[in-house]
Amino acid sequence: MKSIIALYLMLNFTQLLAEQDTTKLKHYDSDEVIVIDNYFGIVNDNIESTVNSTEDILRQKNEIDLISRANFASEAVVRGYTQDRLNVTIDGMRMFSACIDKMDPITSYIEVENLSKSEVNSDKSNLNNGISTGGSLNFITNKPQYNHDLRFVTDNQFNSVSEMYNSRGNILFGIENIAALASYSVKRSGDYKSGGNNTISNSGYSKENIKFNVSYKSDPVVEHSLEYIYDHSADVGYPALIMDTRYTHMNMVSYNLNLKKISGGFYDFNTRIYFNNIEHLMDDYDRSDDEINNRIVMPGMYMPMFGETTTFGMNTSLKRMFSNGVLSLSFEGYNMNAFADMKMEMLETDEVMYLVNLGDINTTKIGFNAGYITSFNSTTTYKLNGRFDISNKSMNNEFSRAITESYWGDNNSVIYGIFNISTGMSFELSSNSDVGFTISRIEREPSHLENYGFYIYNISDNAIYTGSPDLDKEKSYSINANYSFHSDNFEVNTKLYNDYIVDYIAGTNDNSINIFEGFGQTFKQFSNIGNANIAGVEVELDYQISNSFYINTKAKYQKTHSFKFKESLPFTPPLSGKLSFVYSSESLKSVLSADIAGKQNDISYSILTEDATDAFAIVNLRNSYSFNSDLRLRFGVENLLDELYHTHFSINNLPNPGRNFYLGLSLGI
Repeated sequence: MKSIIALYLMLNFTQLLAEQDTTKLKHYDSDEVIVIDNYFGIVNDNIESTVNSTEDILRQKNEIDLISRANFASEAVVRGYTQDRLNVTIDGMRMFSACIDKMDPITSYIEVENLSKSEVNSDKSNLNNGISTGGSLNFITNKPQYNHDLRFVTDNQFNSVSEMYNSRGNILFGIENIAALASYSVKRSGDYKSGGNNTISNSGYSKENIKFNVSYKSDPVVEHSLEYIYDHSADVGYPALIMDTRYTHMNMVSYNLNLKKISGGFYDFNTRIYFNNIEHLMDDYDRSDDEINNRIVMPGMYMPMFGETTTFGMNTSLKRMFSNGVLSLSFEGYNMNAFADMKMEMLETDEVMYLVNLGDINTTKIGFNAGYITSFNSTTTYKLNGRFDISNKSMNNEFSRAITESYWGDNNSVIYGIFNISTGMSFELSSNSDVGFTISRIEREPSHLENYGFYIYNISDNAIYTGSPDLDKEKSYSINANYSFHSDNFEVNTKLYNDYIVDYIAGTNDNSINIFEGFGQTFKQFSNIGNANIAGVEVELDYQISNSFYINTKAKYQKTHSFKFKESLPFTPPLSGKLSFVYSSESLKSVLSADIAGKQNDISYSILTEDATDAFAIVNLRNSYSFNSDLRLRFGVENLLDELYHTHFSINNLPNPGRNFYLGLSLGI
């Protein structure tokens, strides 16, 4: 019989644990594109403002929200879909978080000085980089420029709300056939203050990021590129969680070959080979004995936890030009290995137990995509995309197999075939208006955590989760429609969408486990819980008042529903919007904006334990003054009215930062 007593029986495996223990102690590419210039600026429709972080970049898009677990590493949510249901890549390269508690979303490993643009594929019209039921998010990094004089740009900024200092910069040089680019970022942050000048203890961190690129043209149409990114963080406090990050290490290296022209109508052949490794160590050694002894989960013990993912992969793409259209072909293959374990160190007895949460899970996946786009006439465009992937997951750690046998028997390997298709049309109604739609059927294989995760704690519902190798694929049937109108000084874009999801995956209570009296957690197992629906609308308007003044307005609303539990899905965004007043001259740019969110009462009770979120309005003032092409001053205040608030995406209702004065200086040499 499955029982929590299995945790305590692990004490008998002392010798085996010593051998197993690795825990260390003490284009048509997308429907949305954000473009970032080389001076750390961002262009979003008509608004150009200086950004301070990757989170600031993501906040520019109407369909993106951010999950906050700390003053660090926010997780992108696209139309209510978290990273589990998004395909998040860097330059099309697959990465997988190492932390089983989601302390290291993929967005935490990329810095604003690394970026050229960000592609948000929320309508699922692009399958090139892979796809999931929530779409995809691809970060494209800066590349070197040929025939470019040696130039160094440095940016230094101070934030008052957390006494954070951030120094970043890049250096660029290129001749006719060789170009190089290097960038760096160093962050040091103390504890931040929420609205009302309340200090949020244990919320500081340190972080560094470096990136190198070298490109070489062996021929005018043949280019070779080598790229390396290293990201490190340390002593990251997570006041909303029971653990803190001791360190993370991320290494990524890739080689890219690009051929611009090939005979027979083929062109733009691109092949990338890559490797990345992420290590994450979290512990609770800095928490007080009082907190450890009185917390609701695993009281009276330290729980250091280690996680690691290693990914090798390649992707290849090729285009073929026809008289009336373009055929795009792509191939992808990767192998990912994930491991996570933990210790349970009793404070009173010094006894040590050991548990493997991810038992050497190996995932191998290959996929092929074909897309075609054509114009029927001068006003009508049609596109069709199809993709097939096959995936194999296996659990290879013998200790894990022995412990989990009562759950899964010998079901230590699973294979999924995934077929996705998307089609759409766009029509030019007049010289200043157009309309379009996209219809898609998207499948999502369960993640390695959903298949083979073992005893993974989720603070959001105080439950311990176990995976299931027998899970069916999640299927999404989606329709997206859009309408846009523009005149000389006015533009409006409206998007409507509906996703009907079959075999939605979530945790359900596992009543087969006998729980000791006084044990505070429930046990859940990932299951297919039936069908769900997500529908919403997004609107954006630009109005240019004069050559220097204009207004940008964004608004969105979403409704979700689980048919089994007759309630909303987790992380459903409330009615919200953003109003920005912009002044722009040759030297000065000022943006006065208000972020507004309504009260959220449509919440999840069964899938995840949520509570209602109050409405709030946050006022920000951002300014950028350019003395010349080499010197720029950035200054402003965020949360001007010092509101005490948290968003619907704040774990454990973690308050957002209060009033923050920032000052930054960018210098180019």
